[in-house]
Amino acid sequence: MKTFRPPCTSRERAFTLVEIMISTGLISVIMLLLVGTIDQTQRVWKRTTEKTSQFQAARGAFESMNRRLSQATLNTYWRAHEVDTNLQTSDFLFRRQSELQFISGPTRRFFGSTPQLINLSTPVDKAYPGHAMFFQAPIGFTEEPDTDKYQAPKFRNLDSLLTACGYFVEYGPETDRPEFLAKMSPPPSLKYRFRLMEMTVPTEHLQVYYRPQNKDDIGYADPRIFDRSNNYYVGMTDSKRKSNPNWNRPLWMEEAFLREKVTGVPIDRFRYAHVRADNIVGMIILPKLAEKDRVIPGTKSHDSKQLALAPEYEFDSWRILSGGTVNSYDLKIKLDNTARDNLLPPIVQVTMIAVDEASMVRANASESNIPSWLDGLFLNVKTVDDYMDDVRKLEKKLLDDPNKPNYRIFSTDVLLRASKWSRDPQDKAN
Repeated sequence: MKTFRPPCTSRERAFTLVEIMISTGLISVIMLLLVGTIDQTQRVWKRTTEKTSQFQAARGAFESMNRRLSQATLNTYWRAHEVDTNLQTSDFLFRRQSELQFISGPTRRFFGSTPQLINLSTPVDKAYPGHAMFFQAPIGFTEEPDTDKYQAPKFRNLDSLLTACGYFVEYGPETDRPEFLAKMSPPPSLKYRFRLMEMTVPTEHLQVYYRPQNKDDIGYADPRIFDRSNNYYVGMTDSKRKSNPNWNRPLWMEEAFLREKVTGVPIDRFRYAHVRADNIVGMIILPKLAEKDRVIPGTKSHDSKQLALAPEYEFDSWRILSGGTVNSYDLKIKLDNTARDNLLPPIVQVTMIAVDEASMVRANASESNIPSWLDGLFLNVKTVDDYMDDVRKLEKKLLDDPNKPNYRIFSTDVLLRASKWSRDPQDKAN
């Protein structure tokens, strides 16, 4: 006979409290792990995206700058020069001439020299870190509008017009912000950042061929460049390529460095300069010779590591004009280094240091708090090792910074196509 077994009760089929607690705990742990993984993935994605976006803009600015730099020109020519008019026999010498200029060096030297620019970002040493360069190139930039209804540039079809260009890093508030923001109540706070500035002087405002009359109005002054006080041009470097502390800016920079007021911004801005990229904390410009042309200074011994062309990171194609403040008609001036005046450097090494936006936020950049990663670096360079040593010191500063900035260093050698460098047979150091 079959025995009868009653069906199982619900009490016998249910999970125990311990099993439920263990399952709930396991599910909670899995969910926490999933949430943590997703959050970490989102953070990495956001950081990578921001970093890529930031450095993509920096790379674009870097490549654009190098393309323009490669087009730098001096358009030189040879002209007879009378060394001493008191001689009974004419003794004309031919020397290379150019009204154009290539000049590079610490940015503070350009903006802190005579005549002084007003209402700059302060302090100048920290607000304008690294180096700057200025040159002329045939890039055809013009802004003069035509008289037609479209207000198109009048010279828009002349794409090889000569234009003055320049690059430097400036720290300060946004100077390109729309005017309506300043009229808001209250206006949005100003964001202080390092910015790579690109200066492009329209062709119609280029003054390299401008010749002021002398004080007696009896004719045009010395065709070589000098300031409005009729002083002989004092170059940034002397004939030995050493820094000249008393140099005066060339006359063509008077128009190029014009500054104008901006509504709601405490400093002026450069009229012909605009922001090329944000968070560029420094730029290093190093003119140098090809390795085959490098020799140890004072000898004829070849050494590919020598960097004697700009030992203080300063280069001035007009350094031949260095002669102090003398009358511009005094032809007794002793010319310096005549075999190498008005020449472009064959190679310019351009180094640019960029950080991302998050790094500047962590650094709490403000009007009074200016990060100073380049302080004390890239002041002198005699060999390649000197440059590399400063690069290592810079990277150590960035790595040791408690804010842990994300950075990238861009560096390349730019060949100046118009360079016609020649060796001076009387100069053992080339």
